[in-house]
Amino acid sequence: MKWFLWAASVGLASLGGLLLLLSLTLVSNPQANQEDRDGSLALFVFAVPPLVGGTGLAWGLYFHQRNAERLRQQAEVEQLQKLFYDLVQRQQGRLTVLQFAAAANLSGTAAKQYLDERAKEFGADFTSEAAGEVTYHFPV
Repeated sequence: MKWFLWAASVGLASLGGLLLLLSLTLVSNPQANQEDRDGSLALFVFAVPPLVGGTGLAWGLYFHQRNAERLRQQAEVEQLQKLFYDLVQRQQGRLTVLQFAAAANLSGTAAKQYLDERAKEFGADFTSEAAGEVTYHFPV
């Protein structure tokens, strides 16, 4: 459906542009008589609606798509935040990168970066185990 609407907007704008170009060509022709000039005015009148409609449809689709992407990203952030708070409560403030990465379906690097940011935000401490695993201690 989305591709159909994009194709329709391009088709309408193109049709309007071609009619407008043809209208301007007829008007600027020095050998055109009055009947040709009247015809070019009619072409101009018929060119404006598809040109404006196609352009408006394209802008509307663009802003709708941009807004949908922003809402999707916001939902992901909220879901990740909720998962973080649930895990911190369930684990009584102790959370490892592996636990968070597995629960959030994130890579280890992304999970560590997220936990580092939350640790700075909440003033959390962390300990490093001998095996290299980091445990974050968030205040509960």
